[in-house]
Amino acid sequence: MAVSSLINLSLSALARNISLLESELESLPVALKSRCLKLLSRRGLVNDSNIHKLIHNKTQVLDLSECDRVSDVGLTAATVCSNLVKLDLNASGAAGRNSISSRCFASLAPFWPHLQVVLLRRCSLVTDHAITSLVENCLQLRQLNLSGCSSVTDASLKAVAKCSFRLESIDISRTRVTDFGVECLAVGCCGKSLCEVHMGHCVEVSDSSITVLLLHCRQITTLVFHGCPLITDQSRVTLQSFMGPSRPMKQLTWTVY
Repeated sequence: MAVSSLINLSLSALARNISLLESELESLPVALKSRCLKLLSRRGLVNDSNIHKLIHNKTQVLDLSECDRVSDVGLTAATVCSNLVKLDLNASGAAGRNSISSRCFASLAPFWPHLQVVLLRRCSLVTDHAITSLVENCLQLRQLNLSGCSSVTDASLKAVAKCSFRLESIDISRTRVTDFGVECLAVGCCGKSLCEVHMGHCVEVSDSSITVLLLHCRQITTLVFHGCPLITDQSRVTLQSFMGPSRPMKQLTWTVY
Protein backbone atom coordinates (compact mmCIF):
# COMPACT_ATOMS: atom_id res chain seq x y z
CA MET A 1 0.00 0.00 0.00
CA ALA A 2 2.81 2.39 0.91
CA VAL A 3 4.60 1.84 -2.40
CA SER A 4 1.37 2.26 -4.36
CA SER A 5 0.57 5.47 -2.53
CA LEU A 6 4.05 6.79 -3.17
CA ILE A 7 3.72 6.09 -6.89
CA ASN A 8 0.33 7.82 -7.01
CA LEU A 9 1.72 10.85 -5.22
CA SER A 10 4.67 10.96 -7.59
CA LEU A 11 2.44 10.76 -10.66
CA SER A 12 0.19 13.50 -9.29
CA ALA A 13 3.23 15.70 -8.72
CA LEU A 14 4.40 15.00 -12.26
CA ALA A 15 0.99 15.97 -13.65
CA ARG A 16 1.04 19.24 -11.71
CA ASN A 17 4.47 20.09 -13.05
CA ILE A 18 4.24 18.53 -16.49
CA SER A 19 5.63 21.60 -18.26
CA LEU A 20 8.86 21.27 -16.27
CA LEU A 21 9.14 17.47 -16.30
CA GLU A 22 7.95 16.63 -19.82
CA SER A 23 11.47 15.75 -20.96
CA GLU A 24 11.63 12.97 -18.34
CA LEU A 25 8.56 11.09 -19.61
CA GLU A 26 10.38 9.12 -22.29
CA SER A 27 12.70 7.46 -19.77
CA LEU A 28 9.87 6.07 -17.61
CA PRO A 29 9.29 2.28 -17.51
CA VAL A 30 6.39 1.10 -19.70
CA ALA A 31 4.15 0.35 -16.70
CA LEU A 32 4.57 3.87 -15.36
CA LYS A 33 4.10 5.39 -18.81
CA SER A 34 0.72 3.69 -19.01
CA ARG A 35 -0.38 5.03 -15.64
CA CYS A 36 0.95 8.46 -16.48
CA LEU A 37 -0.87 8.44 -19.83
CA LYS A 38 -4.15 7.61 -18.09
CA LEU A 39 -3.71 10.39 -15.53
CA LEU A 40 -2.61 13.06 -17.99
CA SER A 41 -5.38 12.10 -20.40
CA ARG A 42 -8.03 12.56 -17.72
CA ARG A 43 -6.63 16.01 -16.97
CA GLY A 44 -6.44 17.03 -20.62
CA LEU A 45 -2.66 17.36 -20.49
CA VAL A 46 -1.68 15.07 -23.37
CA ASN A 47 -0.65 17.10 -26.42
CA ASP A 48 1.39 16.95 -29.61
CA SER A 49 4.66 17.50 -27.80
CA ASN A 50 4.36 14.73 -25.21
CA ILE A 51 2.09 12.01 -26.59
CA HIS A 52 4.96 10.16 -28.29
CA LYS A 53 6.75 9.94 -24.94
CA LEU A 54 3.78 8.22 -23.28
CA ILE A 55 2.50 5.67 -25.78
CA HIS A 56 4.16 2.40 -26.80
CA ASN A 57 3.45 -0.87 -28.56
CA LYS A 58 1.62 -2.25 -25.51
CA THR A 59 -0.79 0.67 -25.23
CA GLN A 60 -4.32 -0.72 -25.52
CA VAL A 61 -6.43 2.30 -24.56
CA LEU A 62 -5.89 5.82 -25.87
CA ASP A 63 -8.42 8.23 -24.42
CA LEU A 64 -7.94 11.73 -25.82
CA SER A 65 -11.49 12.92 -25.21
CA GLU A 66 -10.30 15.65 -22.84
CA CYS A 67 -7.17 16.48 -24.83
CA ASP A 68 -8.00 19.11 -27.42
CA ARG A 69 -4.36 19.95 -28.08
CA VAL A 70 -3.70 16.73 -29.98
CA SER A 71 -3.71 17.22 -33.75
CA ASP A 72 -2.69 15.14 -36.76
CA VAL A 73 0.92 15.59 -35.68
CA GLY A 74 0.39 13.98 -32.28
CA LEU A 75 -2.01 11.27 -33.40
CA THR A 76 0.46 10.11 -36.05
CA ALA A 77 2.75 9.04 -33.21
CA ALA A 78 0.15 6.39 -32.35
CA THR A 79 1.30 4.25 -35.27
CA VAL A 80 3.43 2.55 -32.62
CA CYS A 81 0.28 1.34 -30.81
CA SER A 82 -0.11 -1.91 -32.74
CA ASN A 83 -2.18 -3.46 -29.93
CA LEU A 84 -4.63 -0.59 -29.55
CA VAL A 85 -8.12 -1.80 -28.59
CA LYS A 86 -9.92 1.45 -27.74
CA LEU A 87 -9.51 4.91 -29.25
CA ASP A 88 -11.54 7.75 -27.79
CA LEU A 89 -11.45 11.01 -29.77
CA ASN A 90 -14.84 12.26 -28.60
CA ALA A 91 -14.85 16.05 -28.54
CA SER A 92 -15.25 17.43 -25.05
CA GLY A 93 -16.81 20.72 -26.13
CA ALA A 94 -19.84 21.61 -28.21
CA ALA A 95 -17.60 23.21 -30.83
CA GLY A 96 -16.29 19.78 -31.79
CA ARG A 97 -12.81 18.57 -32.66
CA ASN A 98 -11.34 20.09 -35.80
CA SER A 99 -7.69 19.20 -35.24
CA ILE A 100 -7.84 15.62 -36.57
CA SER A 101 -8.24 15.39 -40.33
CA SER A 102 -10.01 12.64 -42.19
CA ARG A 103 -6.95 12.05 -44.34
CA CYS A 104 -4.72 11.51 -41.31
CA PHE A 105 -7.18 9.19 -39.60
CA ALA A 106 -7.61 7.12 -42.74
CA SER A 107 -3.83 6.69 -43.08
CA LEU A 108 -3.48 5.52 -39.47
CA ALA A 109 -6.23 2.88 -39.40
CA PRO A 110 -4.02 0.12 -40.91
CA PHE A 111 -1.72 0.39 -37.89
CA TRP A 112 -4.55 -0.54 -35.48
CA PRO A 113 -5.83 -3.98 -36.55
CA HIS A 114 -7.09 -4.87 -33.06
CA LEU A 115 -9.34 -1.85 -32.51
CA GLN A 116 -12.71 -2.76 -31.01
CA VAL A 117 -14.01 0.60 -29.76
CA VAL A 118 -13.73 3.85 -31.73
CA LEU A 119 -15.39 7.02 -30.44
CA LEU A 120 -15.42 10.02 -32.78
CA ARG A 121 -18.28 12.17 -31.46
CA ARG A 122 -18.25 15.64 -33.05
CA CYS A 123 -15.01 15.06 -34.95
CA SER A 124 -16.06 17.58 -37.58
CA LEU A 125 -13.40 16.77 -40.18
CA VAL A 126 -14.04 13.03 -40.29
CA THR A 127 -15.53 11.90 -43.60
CA ASP A 128 -16.58 8.68 -45.33
CA HIS A 129 -12.97 8.19 -46.46
CA ALA A 130 -11.79 7.84 -42.87
CA ILE A 131 -14.61 5.52 -41.83
CA THR A 132 -14.15 3.29 -44.84
CA SER A 133 -10.45 2.93 -44.06
CA LEU A 134 -11.28 2.23 -40.42
CA VAL A 135 -13.75 -0.60 -41.03
CA GLU A 136 -11.69 -2.17 -43.81
CA ASN A 137 -8.62 -2.38 -41.59
CA CYS A 138 -10.15 -2.93 -38.13
CA LEU A 139 -12.25 -6.06 -38.48
CA GLN A 140 -12.69 -6.54 -34.71
CA LEU A 141 -14.78 -3.38 -34.36
CA ARG A 142 -17.60 -3.69 -31.79
CA GLN A 143 -18.54 -0.10 -30.97
CA LEU A 144 -18.49 2.93 -33.26
CA ASN A 145 -19.62 6.44 -32.34
CA LEU A 146 -19.99 8.85 -35.25
CA SER A 147 -22.44 11.20 -33.54
CA GLY A 148 -22.13 14.72 -34.83
CA CYS A 149 -19.75 13.82 -37.66
CA SER A 150 -21.69 15.98 -40.06
CA SER A 151 -19.83 14.86 -43.18
CA VAL A 152 -20.60 11.16 -42.69
CA THR A 153 -23.09 9.79 -45.23
CA ASP A 154 -24.55 6.49 -46.43
CA ALA A 155 -21.16 5.60 -47.92
CA SER A 156 -19.84 4.99 -44.40
CA LEU A 157 -22.76 2.73 -43.53
CA LYS A 158 -22.26 0.75 -46.73
CA ALA A 159 -18.64 0.14 -45.72
CA VAL A 160 -19.65 -0.81 -42.16
CA ALA A 161 -22.29 -3.18 -43.50
CA LYS A 162 -19.69 -4.90 -45.66
CA CYS A 163 -16.87 -5.26 -43.13
CA SER A 164 -17.96 -4.97 -39.49
CA PHE A 165 -19.43 -8.39 -38.79
CA ARG A 166 -18.83 -8.05 -35.02
CA LEU A 167 -20.33 -4.59 -34.58
CA GLU A 168 -22.66 -4.38 -31.57
CA SER A 169 -23.21 -0.64 -31.15
CA ILE A 170 -23.29 2.28 -33.56
CA ASP A 171 -24.19 5.94 -33.07
CA ILE A 172 -24.95 7.87 -36.26
CA SER A 173 -26.88 10.72 -34.63
CA ARG A 174 -26.64 14.10 -36.37
CA THR A 175 -24.99 12.66 -39.47
CA ARG A 176 -26.17 12.83 -43.10
CA VAL A 177 -27.31 9.20 -43.36
CA THR A 178 -30.60 8.30 -45.03
CA ASP A 179 -32.96 5.32 -45.13
CA PHE A 180 -30.73 3.74 -47.77
CA GLY A 181 -27.71 3.70 -45.48
CA VAL A 182 -29.69 2.32 -42.53
CA GLU A 183 -31.06 -0.45 -44.75
CA CYS A 184 -27.53 -1.35 -45.83
CA LEU A 185 -26.54 -1.53 -42.17
CA ALA A 186 -29.50 -3.72 -41.21
CA VAL A 187 -29.15 -6.28 -43.99
CA GLY A 188 -25.34 -6.24 -43.97
CA CYS A 189 -22.94 -8.51 -42.12
CA CYS A 190 -23.42 -6.64 -38.81
CA GLY A 191 -27.21 -7.00 -38.78
CA LYS A 192 -27.13 -10.14 -36.65
CA SER A 193 -24.77 -8.68 -34.04
CA LEU A 194 -26.15 -5.13 -33.64
CA CYS A 195 -27.60 -4.49 -30.18
CA GLU A 196 -27.60 -0.68 -30.07
CA VAL A 197 -28.45 1.86 -32.77
CA HIS A 198 -28.54 5.59 -32.03
CA MET A 199 -29.71 7.82 -34.87
CA GLY A 200 -31.24 10.85 -33.20
CA HIS A 201 -31.65 14.04 -35.21
CA CYS A 202 -31.07 12.35 -38.57
CA VAL A 203 -33.28 14.50 -40.76
CA GLU A 204 -33.41 12.05 -43.68
CA VAL A 205 -34.33 8.94 -41.71
CA SER A 206 -37.98 7.86 -41.89
CA ASP A 207 -40.31 5.08 -40.72
CA SER A 208 -38.82 2.62 -43.18
CA SER A 209 -35.51 2.68 -41.27
CA ILE A 210 -37.26 1.63 -38.06
CA THR A 211 -39.01 -1.20 -39.86
CA VAL A 212 -35.89 -2.57 -41.52
CA LEU A 213 -33.87 -2.43 -38.29
CA LEU A 214 -36.51 -4.28 -36.29
CA LEU A 215 -36.98 -6.80 -39.07
CA HIS A 216 -33.33 -7.71 -39.62
CA CYS A 217 -31.53 -6.84 -36.37
CA ARG A 218 -33.09 -9.29 -33.96
CA GLN A 219 -30.59 -8.56 -31.15
CA ILE A 220 -31.45 -4.85 -30.83
CA THR A 221 -32.21 -3.78 -27.26
CA THR A 222 -31.43 -0.07 -27.62
CA LEU A 223 -32.98 2.03 -30.37
CA VAL A 224 -32.84 5.83 -30.25
CA PHE A 225 -34.34 7.94 -33.04
CA HIS A 226 -35.66 11.11 -31.43
CA GLY A 227 -35.56 14.37 -33.36
CA CYS A 228 -36.03 12.74 -36.78
CA PRO A 229 -38.69 14.87 -38.52
CA LEU A 230 -39.70 12.18 -41.04
CA ILE A 231 -40.69 9.73 -38.30
CA THR A 232 -44.48 9.38 -37.96
CA ASP A 233 -46.92 7.45 -35.81
CA GLN A 234 -46.37 4.49 -38.13
CA SER A 235 -43.12 3.77 -36.30
CA ARG A 236 -45.03 3.42 -33.02
CA VAL A 237 -47.31 0.89 -34.66
CA THR A 238 -44.32 -0.99 -36.05
CA LEU A 239 -42.62 -1.05 -32.64
CA GLN A 240 -45.73 -2.49 -31.01
CA SER A 241 -45.89 -5.26 -33.58
CA PHE A 242 -42.27 -6.29 -33.05
CA MET A 243 -41.92 -5.85 -29.30
CA GLY A 244 -43.07 -8.33 -26.69
CA PRO A 245 -41.93 -10.53 -23.79
CA SER A 246 -39.56 -12.42 -26.08
CA ARG A 247 -37.96 -9.21 -27.29
CA PRO A 248 -37.43 -6.79 -24.40
CA MET A 249 -35.95 -3.33 -24.96
CA LYS A 250 -33.45 -1.69 -22.58
CA GLN A 251 -33.82 1.78 -24.11
CA LEU A 252 -36.30 3.10 -26.63
CA THR A 253 -36.49 6.83 -27.41
CA TRP A 254 -38.27 8.54 -30.27
CA THR A 255 -40.22 11.59 -31.34
CA VAL A 256 -43.33 11.40 -33.51
CA TYR A 257 -43.99 14.32 -35.87
